[in-house]
Amino acid sequence: MKRLLIILMMCSAMVAKAQELEWAGFRWVGDTAHFVSNGELLVLNRAEQAAGASQIVADTIDARAVTEWRVKMHCVNAVSTSNFARIVLLCDTSDASSYLSVNLGYTDKKVTILSNGKIVATGKTTFDTTFNLHILRNDALDESTFYVYSVDDDGNEELECSCSLATENLSQMTETGVYCKYTKTRSQANFIFDSYELKFSDKAPEIVEPEKTIEPEPEEPEVEVKRVISRGDVVISEIMANPTADGILPNAEYVEVYNRTDSVVYLHNWTAGTLAKSGQISDTYLEPYSYLILVASSKMSLFSEYENVASIASPFAYNSLTNSGSTVVLRDANGSVVDVFTYNSTDKDVSIERLDLDNLSLSAENQANSVSAVGGTPCAENSVKAENRDLTSPKYEMKLNRSCDTLIITFDEPIDTAKFERVANFNGEEIELELLSFDEVKLARFEFALSKQVAAFGVYSLYGISDLNGNVSICNNENYGVEPVEYIEATYRGCVVINEVMAKPTDDLGLPNFEYVELFNASDKAVNLKSWTLSTSTKTGVMPEFVLGSGE
Repeated sequence: MKRLLIILMMCSAMVAKAQELEWAGFRWVGDTAHFVSNGELLVLNRAEQAAGASQIVADTIDARAVTEWRVKMHCVNAVSTSNFARIVLLCDTSDASSYLSVNLGYTDKKVTILSNGKIVATGKTTFDTTFNLHILRNDALDESTFYVYSVDDDGNEELECSCSLATENLSQMTETGVYCKYTKTRSQANFIFDSYELKFSDKAPEIVEPEKTIEPEPEEPEVEVKRVISRGDVVISEIMANPTADGILPNAEYVEVYNRTDSVVYLHNWTAGTLAKSGQISDTYLEPYSYLILVASSKMSLFSEYENVASIASPFAYNSLTNSGSTVVLRDANGSVVDVFTYNSTDKDVSIERLDLDNLSLSAENQANSVSAVGGTPCAENSVKAENRDLTSPKYEMKLNRSCDTLIITFDEPIDTAKFERVANFNGEEIELELLSFDEVKLARFEFALSKQVAAFGVYSLYGISDLNGNVSICNNENYGVEPVEYIEATYRGCVVINEVMAKPTDDLGLPNFEYVELFNASDKAVNLKSWTLSTSTKTGVMPEFVLGSGE
């Protein structure tokens, strides 16, 4: 407690100098007003006591040249899903979603490696308030491997976790720093960084930049360009996935998009493609209430007779749209999903058109094969155009995890996230919801951390549930209950079996394009897979906490 009082006094005395931050031999930029330092310690200090997140990065450092990080940090209060820190190993300040970091706590109070927001490795030691870490980077060929070691009081190191990433994926990440996520009550002097040391290589890793094709700048439109893009402003109106040389239209796949707004939309740095292969759209101004054809760069010449055509760069290719069905995603310059179009099997030389362009649901009932005499309607009104309003409220399923501190909600259609309130009522008490993960493509599955543990049985209410078409779903005083689990007393060979392995996925299968291993609980009781391992002849991974029920 004595140390805490000293830190608070230091914070009070130094708030006036928070804009100019010097610490650990570096000058720092970013949210410097949220931190103070006496040259030895760095302390989070939000004077206004507001919940949020703060990040600073070391100025004038090329993080690609850093080979070692040594960081020691402690918290006055224990870490949690709402209060944790991270060492930002590499980040791109121009793209907030592009970073590589080591989280201190957050996941079972262990260190975890995150790549662009996704956990790629988890440590094995449980921490509470003090983290003393040594992180090494080793570059070999086209791959960089990061090793995270914990350091005890005697200086002994133990490997917690590691991960390997393609060097090209790190080429634009030139910054390194620290980050804190906190609630209102932990915004002052909860996070204290005791030390921060970096070791550099002689030079930054050599990065080979790809050759860029210089294209002429598009002409500026006479009307104002729409700056803020919302989901559904531009929609995918038509897809040609199965063209042949016998067809009347050009023998090339295409995706047609439509601007539903009354403003010009600039498709600068937008991307389009499938979940497996997407590419950047060439810079194009899309006029209000107008269509645009998107085709692979190699097929642009086939559409010379059409006025509004833009290219999609590699890795999207001329055969990326599979005939058996796929999901096409349109994203804006920030990487946010603007629209999604999922289709099933297709007929030769016949496009799939959207019936009602104002219906933003993903229902297959809002699409049909083109009835045009030529097989499609590129850059023209759809041949199957019809009013097909969505008047159905979204249905959902709510589940609590067995520890009653995590909420999972699954919807049957995309939800308007701007209206979904981040608070729920459990048994008459308002509980804050912190978003942990969600399906950004289909907006149908959300996982939230509850600000406090709730009872295993009772009633709950959710607020602001509506789909993208404005249909509201009322959730008021609904009953819920978490079924008690009987765990297996002692595991034995064969109680959990490897049931299926996907070793060579492709986009043509209609399944997610990822390798996976399926496990099956053959016993008559639940099994907690926490700290279990899954191995090949060369690599071993540690499983997070997960309860696998009997017969699951």
